[in-house]
Amino acid sequence: MEKKDLHFWREVISKLRENAAGWSLDHILPVVCDYVTLSDASEHGMGGYFILNGVAYAWRFEIPPEWRRLFTLNLLEFIATNWTLHLLIKIVRCVSPANFRVLAITDSSSALGWMRRNCFNPHLQPCHDIVSRAIASELVDNSVSLDKGHIKASLHSRDEGDATRQACDIRAKRGRAFILSSIAGGTSVAKAANTVRINQKHSRAWSRWNKYLQHGGIRFDPFLQNPHSRRGIEIRYFILGFAFVLRYDWFGTNRGKQLTAGVVRQYIGSVCQTFVRRGLADPSRLQSGDLRPEFEEFFRACEKVDPAPNRKSGLQTKVFRKIRAPRSKPILHAIGELVNGAVHFAMRACEYTLSADPAPLTKLLTILKNGRPTTNRAEADHVMITFRMQKNGKKEESIVRKRSAVSPEFCPVRIWAGIVDRILSYPGTTLDSPVNTVQFNDGSLGSITSAAVSARLKAVVHKLDTTFPLEKVTAHSIRATYATMLFRQGASLETVKLMGRWKSDAFLLYIRQNSLMVDVSEALQACDTLNYIPVNN
Repeated sequence: MEKKDLHFWREVISKLRENAAGWSLDHILPVVCDYVTLSDASEHGMGGYFILNGVAYAWRFEIPPEWRRLFTLNLLEFIATNWTLHLLIKIVRCVSPANFRVLAITDSSSALGWMRRNCFNPHLQPCHDIVSRAIASELVDNSVSLDKGHIKASLHSRDEGDATRQACDIRAKRGRAFILSSIAGGTSVAKAANTVRINQKHSRAWSRWNKYLQHGGIRFDPFLQNPHSRRGIEIRYFILGFAFVLRYDWFGTNRGKQLTAGVVRQYIGSVCQTFVRRGLADPSRLQSGDLRPEFEEFFRACEKVDPAPNRKSGLQTKVFRKIRAPRSKPILHAIGELVNGAVHFAMRACEYTLSADPAPLTKLLTILKNGRPTTNRAEADHVMITFRMQKNGKKEESIVRKRSAVSPEFCPVRIWAGIVDRILSYPGTTLDSPVNTVQFNDGSLGSITSAAVSARLKAVVHKLDTTFPLEKVTAHSIRATYATMLFRQGASLETVKLMGRWKSDAFLLYIRQNSLMVDVSEALQACDTLNYIPVNN
C-alpha cells in the first residue's frame, strides 16, 4: 500500500511540474467554494446529490442483501462521496475547463477532513486507502480541490466556521434551506432531490450562454446575481451582447456564418426562460411582457439582411403515386408507404422518420373495427395514431382517420394496415416497433431517416418536373401538402388548423399563394354601386 502511495505522489509531482502556475492542495487561505455535494450511506445503500446552475442531480444505489455488513459504514460513506464528486466533475467539465473547488459533505465530516484523519491500518483495511487514492486521483486528474469546511460550524474553530458560513451563504444561498433540511432529516439525500431534464435545444443554448460568460471572465454565476460579475452593466445588455455573438455563431461549428434572426430569437428565448424558471425577471422583456426596444431593433435589423425563408412546397397527387415502389426494392417500398401514410395525419418529419429523440414520437398505432382494436386489418374501418409529444406542446394526443369509401388507392386505413403488416413480417418485431422500421437487403433491421425520405422525394419530383426547385422539397413537405390540399378542397382555416395539429397560425405559411388568389376584376365588377351612408360629425 505504501508503494502505491509513492507512485501516486510521483504522478502528482509530475503533473504539478507540467502546470507552471502550480496548484493549491490544502488551501491555507480561506476561499469560497464553488460547488457543494452531499452524500450519505447506510448498510442498505448509498446516495448523493448536488445542485448545479439551479438543476439538482441525484443518484442512489441499493446494496444487494448478500453484500451487506461486509463493509464499514465509514467506507460506504466515502465511496458515495467519490461517486458524487465524479458525477459533478464530469458535468462541469462539459461546460468549463477552469479549476474549481468543492465542499463535499458527508454524514459527519467533509471528504477532505476524512482523508486527512484517516487512521485505518492499510494492511488490515486496504479498501479505505483505495478509496482515498481514487478521490485524490480524480482531483489531480481534473485540477479540482476539496474544501475542508462543513456546514455545522461547531465542528471547527470559530474563524473556520465563519468562513464556512460565508461560503455557504454566497454559493448556496438559494439552496441552503433545501440542503440543511435534507441533512437534518437523516434520510437518503437522493429522495430529496428533483431531477430536471433539459431538452437538447435548451441545453445547447444554455451551454453557449455559459461559454459566452466564461469568455468574458465570468464563471459560476450564469444568472449574474453577483454585482462583481455585472461590473455595473445591466443584465439585459449581457443578453443583447450574447445575441450579437450568436448572430455570427462564435461558439458554434461555423464561426462567422450568420444565423438567421429566427434562430437567434430561439436561443435568446431559451436562455431568458431559464431566468424566469429560476424566479428572476426576463432580461429581454419589459414588465408588460413586450420585447425591449433594443431587442426589437436588433432583430429587425437582422431580418432586413436575412435571406428570404425557404418555404416548403406542397406536392401534387402524382408524386404520391409515383413514389410507390415494388416490394422487390424494400427501402423504396417502405418510404413510399410511409409518405402516403404520413400525409393523412399531416405528420412532421420527426414523427414518421428517425429522429434524435431515442423514444419514437409516434407512440402507438392501432387499427380499429367498430371502435375496438382488431388483428383483422383487412376489415378495419379506422386507424388511430397516438403522438407521444408534439412541437405544439400537446402530449399523448390520439388522431383517428376512417376508411375511405371514395379512393381505395389513398385510403389511410389500407395504407397503415399495410405498414403494420410489413413491419410485423420482419423477425423480432412487435406492435410496439417504430413505424419507420425497415429491413435492409442483408436482412438487418434499421430505420428510415429524414434524409432518405427527402432524397427519394426529390428524385421523384425531378422525374416528373425537371424545372421544379428541389430545395423546396423535403420530408417536411408532407405538412405543406396537407394544408394546401385541404384548403383547396374548401376546408376552412380553422378546420385545417385543427386537423393538422397546428397550435398557431403558422400553417398559413404552408398554403401556397395560388391557393389564395383572388379575382380582383370580378370583385371590382361586383362593387360597381356603393351605398353611401352620411355620417354627422
